Amino acid sequence: MALVPRPGDQWPVVAAPLLDGVDLLLIGPDLRAKGSQARLLSARARERGVVMVLLDSHWPESPDIRLEVSGCVWEGLGHGHGRLVARRVEVASMGRRAAAMERRLSIWLPSPEGDVRACDPAGPVLQGAHGFDGGSCAHVAKSLGATPVAG
Repeated sequence: MALVPRPGDQWPVVAAPLLDGVDLLLIGPDLRAKGSQARLLSARARERGVVMVLLDSHWPESPDIRLEVSGCVWEGLGHGHGRLVARRVEVASMGRRAAAMERRLSIWLPSPEGDVRACDPAGPVLQGAHGFDGGSCAHVAKSLGATPVAG
């Protein structure tokens, strides 16, 4: 792992050679790249098989895949007591090429057992989460106002 804590304005120049030695490039928030820099980094990452992950970065071109989390419901709290033990979130994936069609999935993040896995849409209802008395993952996402994200 290579960490560049303060890359400055010339971060694309710093990031480019890192693509030769890493499998994953995580680009932090508030980093801006010019169109030509973004295209060069994307092309180099694709050529080397590196996955680039953007954390709310301002990126001039559309990513291959974009993940968006909407609707978060915690489980475990009762009426004024208990502790948080699990969380269900709705994740939407959209992008370009093979990922052009939007897909949505409700997942446990974490599950009551502490792992990450898909929710069973017909599974148990949530209790005492954000004022909901219960419902399936789809019901909760709809109740939370989860809407499709434009690609």
